[in-house]
Amino acid sequence: MTEPIGRYVLRPARVLFSIHSTRRRCAVVWHRPIEHAVKRALGAVIPSQISAAGSDSTNIITMSRPLDSGYEMFAESISGGYGAGPTNDGADVIAQMLSNTANTPVEALEMDHNFIRINRYEVIRDSGGAVSFRGGLGARRVYDILVDGVLLSTNGDRQMTAPWALAGGKEGSLAMFALIRDGNLQRLPAATNIELRAGDQVLIEVSGGGGYGDPRKRERDLVRQDLREDRISPAEARETFGLADP
Repeated sequence: MTEPIGRYVLRPARVLFSIHSTRRRCAVVWHRPIEHAVKRALGAVIPSQISAAGSDSTNIITMSRPLDSGYEMFAESISGGYGAGPTNDGADVIAQMLSNTANTPVEALEMDHNFIRINRYEVIRDSGGAVSFRGGLGARRVYDILVDGVLLSTNGDRQMTAPWALAGGKEGSLAMFALIRDGNLQRLPAATNIELRAGDQVLIEVSGGGGYGDPRKRERDLVRQDLREDRISPAEARETFGLADP
């Protein structure tokens, strides 16, 4: 903050809600859209002090199965990319607004729960918004289901509205939940409850962060480094970043 401390800095904002806003005892979930709205409003006024939108969503997956003694269950929040700032790239695969926590290690999941196996866990190439400062990359996980009768529940966001960019940048990627059964991919709604069977696969993709600034102004050495590290594709380097020799 560059402004001196004074009454205009410390004075609280006045927020007006519709009479239709939820009241006590209403069933509600997700406070993130409120945070998104505040951040985007500030970005329109002071973009030099605000980062672009990140995944900014708690994409939760829960799997459980009945046992003779009760239920076995695991739940995790899959993290995506952080939005780029005016002076920095966004962080890859990290929770936002939730203590900056990372995703659960594959080994820990498989040791604790023998009804699933992680088939794939990777960052998603080209998922961060292309800009002078690139948005953080999102994540992809594929779970193999090893037994019948596993119950899947999901809840998340960013499947229809991509993380917005700032200063002429490019939006981040969209998120996706999907079921792969008998080789066919079926997209799942953001909130779903279904029963799985052995041989199924569950695909989770979490969005990358929005970018900041004109992608053609990104330093050429950084574009080449992203290309070497497989963060961006040759097509992205050439067509979006304007790299002549990818």
